[in-house]
Amino acid sequence: MVALTPRVQLRNDAPRPAAVARQREADSLVANEAVIASDTRSALVPRGLVATEWPVISRGVAASLLGARPVGLPGLATRKIRRSPGADGTIVVEQALDSSTVIQIFQRPADVSARADTRLMEAPADRLARFVGRLRVEIAGPLSPDSLNRLLEQVEALP
Repeated sequence: MVALTPRVQLRNDAPRPAAVARQREADSLVANEAVIASDTRSALVPRGLVATEWPVISRGVAASLLGARPVGLPGLATRKIRRSPGADGTIVVEQALDSSTVIQIFQRPADVSARADTRLMEAPADRLARFVGRLRVEIAGPLSPDSLNRLLEQVEALP
């Protein structure tokens, strides 16, 4: 005869590996959001959040959020344009350099006072930043800083 464990006791059993992994991921996202909330001059967004929480939008919607056409690298395919779930107007343009390399170009409206404050141009170690027209633009991807910098210099408004 097999004894069945009551349902209440099963709820109190040790969590399964998948549940533990989901909780760790949730804890990580909360930690990332807390870092950003504590330092508004840091990265525009934690990298993992873009893929999971930012809704895909059209170029027209991106232009209305930015007050200008979104920027990217000319001649490269745009995979997706996403909008930040926050109210800061940040969008990210994802472009494919090749079949296995995708770069992210984060952009948001830059006010005139921010242009004078060079401290706001500081970006995290894995991102380079500059102003392109009325936008503050950062670039990220699995490339060397020199390569990312050369790409960032070529960024222009998308058609």
